[in-house]
Amino acid sequence: MFYPTKMSRPVVIDNSDPRYILLNGERYRRYWTHPVTAESLPDYLLEKILKRLDWSDVHSAMLVNKSWMNTVLGVQRWFDGGEPLSAEWRLNVVPHADENDTDYQHFKLEEYHHTLMQTRRQYKHMTIYWGDWERCNKTNLVKDQMLVDIIRRFHQTLVSLRITSGRYEMPPWTMSDILRMCTNLKCLDLNGMQAVSRYDFCNLDTYRTRINTLYDCNQVFSPNPNGSNIFTNVTTLQVKISPSNKLKDLLHKLSPQLVQLSLSWELNKKEQVALPNDEFPLLETLILSSERVGPDNQLGRFLQRMPQLKALTLSPHRENHISVLHWVNPESLRHLDVWTGSLCPKKFAFIAKFPHLESLSIRGSYAMPNGPKKDGIVFRNVTRLALFDHEWRLHLNSIMVFFPNLVELELEAKETWGPADARSISNNTSLKRLIVNEGLDTLEVFMEFCGELKVPELTVTTQSNAFVVQPLSKPLVQALHIRKMSIYAYMIDPAIYKPMMQSMPKLRKLELTLQLPCDNKVYKRIIAKFPLCDTVRKTYQKYKPVFDNT
Repeated sequence: MFYPTKMSRPVVIDNSDPRYILLNGERYRRYWTHPVTAESLPDYLLEKILKRLDWSDVHSAMLVNKSWMNTVLGVQRWFDGGEPLSAEWRLNVVPHADENDTDYQHFKLEEYHHTLMQTRRQYKHMTIYWGDWERCNKTNLVKDQMLVDIIRRFHQTLVSLRITSGRYEMPPWTMSDILRMCTNLKCLDLNGMQAVSRYDFCNLDTYRTRINTLYDCNQVFSPNPNGSNIFTNVTTLQVKISPSNKLKDLLHKLSPQLVQLSLSWELNKKEQVALPNDEFPLLETLILSSERVGPDNQLGRFLQRMPQLKALTLSPHRENHISVLHWVNPESLRHLDVWTGSLCPKKFAFIAKFPHLESLSIRGSYAMPNGPKKDGIVFRNVTRLALFDHEWRLHLNSIMVFFPNLVELELEAKETWGPADARSISNNTSLKRLIVNEGLDTLEVFMEFCGELKVPELTVTTQSNAFVVQPLSKPLVQALHIRKMSIYAYMIDPAIYKPMMQSMPKLRKLELTLQLPCDNKVYKRIIAKFPLCDTVRKTYQKYKPVFDNT
């Protein structure tokens, strides 16, 4: 029997078949034959175990050794949907389904309630599922009270609260009680509430919360024209405007203090977006998501009322909407994510009017035949560039000359990467990191591409297998400059690792983020064969473009 620490649920070797271990009554296949120790337990299996432990047990697991603590913090990102929380844990009271299960664990509410009412740990971040928990044999009133009890248990320390739900509605008075009891709450995320009655908070107009970040894309709250003080401190807002609720009163009340704003619209087939007419003197980040924004002058005047705008994302609009950029203050903008349609010289000139840009993401379907030729344009401050959905290969050399100081470059391709692409990329000597999306073929072809690269860090992403497996027709080209490589893929054939890593003699770190993890036996062979390379297996999560964090 193996006890990783003083846990209430030990890992047990199945005496009837030593190839398996038992955890919470379920059997898991063992991929090792040597004695099990805290150091020998595979990372991916350790993660599976940690995901099933109660919070007090997970806290104990962090005390086993440094490796376990790092694994625990990595698993926490899984619990939180991929969003790191510095050193803080997020408490998740949700009916999680394991990746191999088809049934959610609705019966666990009573267990969650019992455990959390006794724990001494304090949580600052919480995600809670406000559903019927159908297998919990209690009345809805009792289940609602159990959830409120859990929130109340941590109300003094709770800083962020995310509420999700199905077709089960939270009573308005319950929402009021939650907001009143959580006096230190700063962030409220209601984007996961699917079917709710809108809460008219006109009766709460004398009460103020400390909430400064509100995510409410499903219009859970319906502002009263007389205005409520409940969100008087909000500076970050994500909302959806609909024909029945244009949120004019809310935006009018908050516009003078907003710093970040994300707007989307629920529109009828022929209806165009109604943009707010308010001033946004402090707004620094704006994200617009709609295809029918209306006349350019209307959108332009909306952008003109944001003199401090630093980051702008214009989701797919009509092609000519890029002309609205001339309404934006050129001295303040630092980050731009724009859908250009076709990248012609005229549109490129609109982008070039911002001399202080630090990161730029250009999305579109193709590039014009002559490319963005414009004498005198140089983006000297841009260190991060992403080109998505472009047939950029024919124009990459001409585009790169405009960005002499790039540090990170992200590219997307529909065809296989080749040596010519690598040479065009490597012409930029300041480049430190390259991210390539799709465009993978055989390892032989990929190494021809890598052999011409002079970038020390390479990230590869694909939705399928990383490489097509076929016999080598010639020795692989050596990639002499790559020191770190990250791969996001469904899986990698075990036969790929050895020749790939032998062809990268200076590789010092390999990160594997695979849906089908590297087998433990293969993983140990990699470590033994390439001791100078730190090979890390990570819990799978879909690659998130660097510009999504801008």
